[in-house]
Amino acid sequence: MAAPTEDHSFDVQCQLVHKRILHQKERILESLSTSEKNGSQYEQEMTSLLTWRKELIEVYANIFTMSNQKGTDYINKWGREMSQLLVQTRIPLDVAVEEIRKYRSIIGDLIKDQGNQQDYSLNTFFSLISFFYDMVDQTIYAISLHYLQQHQHQLNTAETAVDELSIPVVVIQDGLGVLPLVGDIDTRRAGLLMELALQKSSDDKLKWLIIDLSGVPIIDTMVADQLFKVVSALKLLGIETMLSGIRPEIAQTMTHLGIEFASVSTFSTLQRALQHIGFNLIEGQ
Repeated sequence: MAAPTEDHSFDVQCQLVHKRILHQKERILESLSTSEKNGSQYEQEMTSLLTWRKELIEVYANIFTMSNQKGTDYINKWGREMSQLLVQTRIPLDVAVEEIRKYRSIIGDLIKDQGNQQDYSLNTFFSLISFFYDMVDQTIYAISLHYLQQHQHQLNTAETAVDELSIPVVVIQDGLGVLPLVGDIDTRRAGLLMELALQKSSDDKLKWLIIDLSGVPIIDTMVADQLFKVVSALKLLGIETMLSGIRPEIAQTMTHLGIEFASVSTFSTLQRALQHIGFNLIEGQ
């Protein structure tokens, strides 16, 4: 903490502020709750907000008992924990930041009242309020940082789940699977196609895999090249790969691009590909 001021010990005054905040915690909570009784767009989250507010008041009180570094570490740890609550309850970051500012104003007024009651010098008051505002800034930073990290983690998790669902290998019977592709295939999804097609085909012990392109609107050079790589990689695993859903417009595009699938069995529909596989299976029995 800062060195004692000329007429008041800084540490002593910090302890008094700490006790004053905790003593008036319920009144502070009640004052904000009353102001929102006329309606709030976050009524369903009010229980979570109450938990958040109680924690915030205690954080603001406790930092007055700590040094700058210890207070920073404490705020950072709390910010990480509370950001999880905010994300889980879908309370927006701007609402959390506004809460922090509200309590900064209320507790700032408590410090002013205490200063008036004890006749603080300007130096003492400035030291207390500067220390408090600095901790508030660090609180906003910690909450914002960890909130965004938590939110990004949720987005990445959801994106991974969607990616896996967008490249489903459906086992039709033992040794035979179908991979229906739907939508545009960008560079990231093309790379995922290679990874998941190989992994799932190997896990399911497939001998044949039909990649159905009926739901792919555009086949360009990048997509065609990736398909060739997938087919070649599957061949190394002993899996015969066929392409179905080659529509006239896709065939015409491939021709214009100079793309040839001469070494790969292609079919206009998934049904024809399945019939072809069925014939081969019967012949092989």
